[in-house]
Amino acid sequence: MALKKIVIGLPKNMNNTEGQRVEASRRYGASLEKRLQIPIVFHDERLTTMQAERMLVEEGNVSRKKRKQVIDMLAAVMILQKLFRFKWKSIKRKRKENDRTFTSRTRS
Repeated sequence: MALKKIVIGLPKNMNNTEGQRVEASRRYGASLEKRLQIPIVFHDERLTTMQAERMLVEEGNVSRKKRKQVIDMLAAVMILQKLFRFKWKSIKRKRKENDRTFTSRTRS
């Protein structure tokens, strides 16, 4: 299976503005896209690290050292889940619109 897209998290500020870290992420994405010839998708990553840490703390059996080792991976998984949910909702919305269009055409 070939890689079709790369997802890069955008570390936006809490007020949705973009700072230096977002600019650096966009430059990195542009560099990767140029080098690998694979489309880059950027996705808002606000609060994912906090959510991941909270999840690991609530789990209760993960030491602080182990949390540091896995927190970024877990945050990346959360970013992908958010992106997939967004894409899935978009697909479902389009299907409903297509169904309505088809139904109205068949009734006419």
